Amino acid sequence: MKQITDELYLDDFHSRAFDLYFGDLKIFVFDIETTGLDPRRSSLILSGILEPEQGHFNAIQYFMENPREEEDLILRTLEKLREADCVLTYNGRRFDLPFLETRMKRLDIPGREDLLGLYNLDLYPIIRNDSPLKE
Repeated sequence: MKQITDELYLDDFHSRAFDLYFGDLKIFVFDIETTGLDPRRSSLILSGILEPEQGHFNAIQYFMENPREEEDLILRTLEKLREADCVLTYNGRRFDLPFLETRMKRLDIPGREDLLGLYNLDLYPIIRNDSPLKE
């Protein structure tokens, strides 16, 4: 399995409303890539996490180079996600987290309760229903 890390220097996003609700939380941006849409027949091949740090962001990708490494990829992803109070996703509530949970179940990987207890701020329903960005 390959781990790719990088430091990104981006402008911090600040909003009074966002900071009121989420300002004290450690929020990671989380996304996955898979070999297909059905977690019963497809594999997780990459997970990406963007973690804010003082003055920069850490970008971390766990990449499976062969099918035997999927379990390790999932375990390392879970280990990192346990550091977060909240994950920010795009359709993570309906795809990323259920896909990950199903793969854990199929591979008999413990820790699904950590995943289920993770707060997910999913931007997809917000953008789909309340934003002109969808256009």
